[in-house]
Amino acid sequence: MTSFNDGVLDVYRDKDIKTPFGAKVNARSVDDLEFVVRLAYKAQAIRDQDFTFAERHGMVLSMKVKTHPVPRVDAECRAVIGGNIYDISHIDRTTNEMYLYLEGGAPFGGRDPDADQAGAR
Repeated sequence: MTSFNDGVLDVYRDKDIKTPFGAKVNARSVDDLEFVVRLAYKAQAIRDQDFTFAERHGMVLSMKVKTHPVPRVDAECRAVIGGNIYDISHIDRTTNEMYLYLEGGAPFGGRDPDADQAGAR
């Protein structure tokens, strides 16, 4: 059994928030995002073929992680790891794992979803 012991990431999906003029609003905190799932992960080495693949698809690969497969997670989602937000640019799935190709890594502010759930009790 694979262990995912390098950390925890939270997966979010953009909410459809628009300005009064109809322009999409960029997320500034987790309040602007819909929580999907929290996953333990294992960081993966980025191989030369990963960089080549990313470059061919117009991505700038920042990080690659392996985690449990979750059907609700797709390339429209974002991952927050250690206060940084990443776009999930691509996902490779196997029966027991999924590999997330992450792009970005900008500092990101927001609330902790655990604190929200604790407050709701």
